[in-house]
Amino acid sequence: MADSPSSTTEHAPGALDRIRQLSASRQREDSPASSQKGRPTKKANRRAILQSPEKVYTLFAALLVLLNARIFYSSLAAQTESVLLWFQPEQLRSLAAGAESLTWSAPLDDVFIHFDFARSIAEGHPFEWISGNGYSSGGTSLLYPFVLAAGYLGGYRGLELMQWAAIVACISILGTLLGARRLFRNLPPWTAFLAPVLFLSTGVLNWTLFSGMEVALFLAIWSLCLVLWDDAWQHLELSSVPDAGESWSALPATLLGLASALLVSIRPEAAPLIAIFGFSLGLHTLKSTSGAGRWRRAFATLLLSGVPAACVMVGQMLTNHILTGDSSAAGAL
Repeated sequence: MADSPSSTTEHAPGALDRIRQLSASRQREDSPASSQKGRPTKKANRRAILQSPEKVYTLFAALLVLLNARIFYSSLAAQTESVLLWFQPEQLRSLAAGAESLTWSAPLDDVFIHFDFARSIAEGHPFEWISGNGYSSGGTSLLYPFVLAAGYLGGYRGLELMQWAAIVACISILGTLLGARRLFRNLPPWTAFLAPVLFLSTGVLNWTLFSGMEVALFLAIWSLCLVLWDDAWQHLELSSVPDAGESWSALPATLLGLASALLVSIRPEAAPLIAIFGFSLGLHTLKSTSGAGRWRRAFATLLLSGVPAACVMVGQMLTNHILTGDSSAAGAL
């Protein structure tokens, strides 16, 4: 049955009102003011950063690292300049006028040994102190000269390689501080800000970190191991909770094992630290899992987290013994 004229007239105003409201709302959305209102402003972005403890911590740690680097390398440049003027006092005028730029040197002779190995790697002669002289076990670090060699290939030659070592040090120290934040996971967020201050307030440690040696890179990889160990620990705790949807996985221990291999390739003395990571994680696996396969899972966790590092160390010892007649390396093993 068709609607009567009276019923049509009665419903029309309500439909027209809804159409007008929809049209008005679309016009407001398309207006420049509304589009500007919907976009995050710079002030809003700054407020969002300040409201995120992780971002504030990263910025705070980076600023402290750069400040300490500026102080250290400025002092190093001043010392290098003093030595130059002692032997070549006629260079004073050119240095004062800025006509000659001074490249600061490394503060330790061991740094130059790493530089020599890095140069040989870049020239296609890895593990040789001097290119063409054959294998040498004199390097105290397997991985660090390869990191320096990347800078050599990138154009940092001679004393300028120290600038690349400084870049590596700053990035490594920042990575160490970011990983160290995990130590404060169960504490109030503000306590994590103590880590950069305390870590960079020790003069002897600062000198070691920025000196061009492998210590900064070593601590960065150690922090990576700490984070991976903590991730594996939390994964085991979740897997022990009924209905949590998590089960034992070999991946966390495998990632820890690969990072541990990097750690001993920087300094073989890291072996006890890796043993602590592996055995503690294996025991936690044994306690957190149940069933007939829990011993198998604990043993697998121990092997996955420790075998890669053991392979690196044994491989280095065998190589040294075969090529030099002595399995030990200078300052290690």
